[in-house]
Amino acid sequence: MQFLQIDYIKENLHTTSVGRKLTYFERLPSTSEQLKALARDRAADGAVIIAEQQTAGHGRQGHLWYSPPGTGLYFSVLLRPDLPLLKLSGLTLALGHAAATAIEQATGLAVQIKWPNDLYCNVRKCGGILAEVQGQDGGPAHVVVGIGINVNNDFLPLELCESATSLRLESGRPVFREGLLVALLTAVERDYAAFLAGGLDGFATALQQRSYLAGRWVRVQPEDGSAAAGVVTGIDNNGALLLISEKGETMRVSSGTVLEVKE
Repeated sequence: MQFLQIDYIKENLHTTSVGRKLTYFERLPSTSEQLKALARDRAADGAVIIAEQQTAGHGRQGHLWYSPPGTGLYFSVLLRPDLPLLKLSGLTLALGHAAATAIEQATGLAVQIKWPNDLYCNVRKCGGILAEVQGQDGGPAHVVVGIGINVNNDFLPLELCESATSLRLESGRPVFREGLLVALLTAVERDYAAFLAGGLDGFATALQQRSYLAGRWVRVQPEDGSAAAGVVTGIDNNGALLLISEKGETMRVSSGTVLEVKE
């Protein structure tokens, strides 16, 4: 197993805050859970924890994230935005844009964003983002952003072969993980700053162009209601998925899970 060259990352990362404090572990249950504990101890804005392997990495709704050693990138970033909680909706999509552009820069692969938090390459998932907001509206809040990317996996478990892929499998060559991580942290800082300045307004065109679901019929299970189905027309400035039903009604799903996708 080839370990990450942390010295290379620190020497080549020229961000202002994101990754300036970077802690590396060979093995952790979850980088996000580790960072949450540090956040309660007043860790600095932009602090990053990265692990060579996660034994209990997770995505939305507690789904496990396959995190074998020495192949992927599994890291979490602490953000302390000076914004009310209501203004943070859409942050995951902004950071999805950051990750997609960084992957393209490092590999040349085209990457799409599947609402609300998945990264897709050639119709298979290659990465995911989970932004967990801690705090109460009206008081100080922080966000722990976990990012997982399948980078140099040359195979995936049988149960994932139909739905997942890696950057190596798609490009046909190994990817320099250290360079990709530098690109990812740089892009996160850039797009996080843009989000703080103007929300999702500045990402509207890019998100529409990168949308994996645009123009497709989907069935979605909102977190606060019964399933909705229709053709995806876009994403609004709060990060909600917009659909048109068979009856021509416009529906807005602010959060939920995509259950089914058709062309």
